[in-house]
Amino acid sequence: MKMYKLLMSILLLGLVSCSQTSHSDEVLITGKVIGNNDYEVIHTVPVNSCYGIATDVILPDSVGSFELKLEIEEPTFLSFCLRGNNQHLLVCPGENYEVKINTNDSPTSWSIVGENALLQAAYQKFLSPFDPTDVAMQYMNGTYADAQKAFDSDSAREMDEFKASVGESISPKIMALVQYDRKLYYCSIKCKLLVYKCFQAYRTNNKEELNTLVQTGLNLFKDIDFEDTDFLRSKWSYPLLRDFLFLKQYETIETTTEAQKKAKIEGLRHTFKINFAKQYLSETNFEFYTAHYLKNALRQRKYEKELLTLFDDFKAQFPNSNYTQYLISDMDKVNDFHRIAAMEFPEDIKVLDNYQTIGSLSECMQAFKGQKVYVDIWGTLCGYCKDEFAYKDAIDSVLKEMNVTMLYISTDGDQNEERWLNMIKYYDLSGYHIRANKDLKADMDNILNLKGIPRYVLFDENGKIINDDMPRPSQAEEVRKILADD
Repeated sequence: MKMYKLLMSILLLGLVSCSQTSHSDEVLITGKVIGNNDYEVIHTVPVNSCYGIATDVILPDSVGSFELKLEIEEPTFLSFCLRGNNQHLLVCPGENYEVKINTNDSPTSWSIVGENALLQAAYQKFLSPFDPTDVAMQYMNGTYADAQKAFDSDSAREMDEFKASVGESISPKIMALVQYDRKLYYCSIKCKLLVYKCFQAYRTNNKEELNTLVQTGLNLFKDIDFEDTDFLRSKWSYPLLRDFLFLKQYETIETTTEAQKKAKIEGLRHTFKINFAKQYLSETNFEFYTAHYLKNALRQRKYEKELLTLFDDFKAQFPNSNYTQYLISDMDKVNDFHRIAAMEFPEDIKVLDNYQTIGSLSECMQAFKGQKVYVDIWGTLCGYCKDEFAYKDAIDSVLKEMNVTMLYISTDGDQNEERWLNMIKYYDLSGYHIRANKDLKADMDNILNLKGIPRYVLFDENGKIINDDMPRPSQAEEVRKILADD
């Protein structure tokens, strides 16, 4: 069964007509996967009616049917993901929804069946482009004033089109929620653009421009009430809190820079950021922000020990937090990482002697004369690289059967050597290992046109490249076919 992980960049969710008054009630979502149903349906789980921190998995049955029941008190945003394709809903207490997913279509198509189909279609038009970062980057070379005019114009046009599409079929309460959510979306774009421009001004030591940009950004928040009950339901609540804090850091940069540098050197960069946030956020928002901050840090899979202390602090400050249960399993992985890192290397894992002096691929291959070599080029900060380690047993089996040697080449810098060695142990990467120096990186860039990782390369017994873009470990059978045909 293939795994497809829900990305944090999944956006604000679709819309249905909700007429109930606020009360705790069950939402029933039934679904049907048409075509290949051998996939997991991943969905967000609302916590305190808030969006984003938790996900869960539904397994369709043999005929592709699935069912999800949720207890909610307020209209709540949800996201669904199957095979990397996403659908979004705004579900309301006591209502039922029917979702159809057709994997035979390319890309996979989604539809909401029933009286709310028109509303869903109208709302989906909001979602392209949906990433505030992508939108903000399009305006980096212009002035903020011009960008602001464009954003305000787009926002007004979109809402006019939406109102025309749905007519009177949507309740005033839900219309207000949609309008508020779109307001936060465009505010998020503006903040993102201002934060990037602040960084530019800081790098060029343009203090006057930096101060102007910071105040412009902070003024945006005068019209946003962080304590509004609808605020934390939005996809944009955490990005907005994060960018608000970035702006506050720039505002106080003269007094916080040295403290931040010291914290980074001491391995306490996350602690600094969370303590900084505590100064400016209410208890409710701080709980929400800290839980999301920790979850995002855990998703990077750096397995930093500092996160364990911060989690203990979180549990002490919020002993009854509903967010805690969604952090425990990832924190357990951090504990496991450091337990395994303290062990010795197993015999089937070998770091090449004097790897620091290897300056080219040809020099690297001299250590493997007479052997075919499958090379995995990776890095400790590369999420896709680490995703492939889940299939290491499959690729190891194929390589052993075909008498091919496994070599891992890390692109990490010297500052990450300890993390590199520890991750080799944690993921139990049997085979040979080196960490590329600057010369080897330059040689790989030149020979392989290495624009991204992971990358997989097959060398023959004489150190010559047979295939410079081999299938991944998750495609082990494809690797087998290539090796068999060679």
